Amino acid sequence: MAMGPSNKSAKFATAAFAAQSVLSVLVGAVLIFAPRGENAPAMLYPMTAEAQRALPALLSRPGTLIVSRAKRDGAYIIRGERPGFLNALMERGVLVLNASAPGCGPVLRGTIR
Repeated sequence: MAMGPSNKSAKFATAAFAAQSVLSVLVGAVLIFAPRGENAPAMLYPMTAEAQRALPALLSRPGTLIVSRAKRDGAYIIRGERPGFLNALMERGVLVLNASAPGCGPVLRGTIR
């Protein structure tokens, strides 16, 4: 059975709607989970075992304040963003998220040692 012009356009419209829906969900996730900016709380989640071992040493840099441990194993909530610091963390396998995003854990006042 040959596909007529109306059948092709209906499939194209369905595919275009699906692509727009996926793009909208991805943009929404980025807006919710992206770190907020200078001195905003960020959750650091190590993606590998090596990153989990290296994370405490990376956080001992001057100007970094560990606010609390996050709900996830090996994750921390920090303040004190410095230019290039978060990029260096991501290059070492540490995922940097907005700490106030759903599932990242409450932002607690005070510090841990």
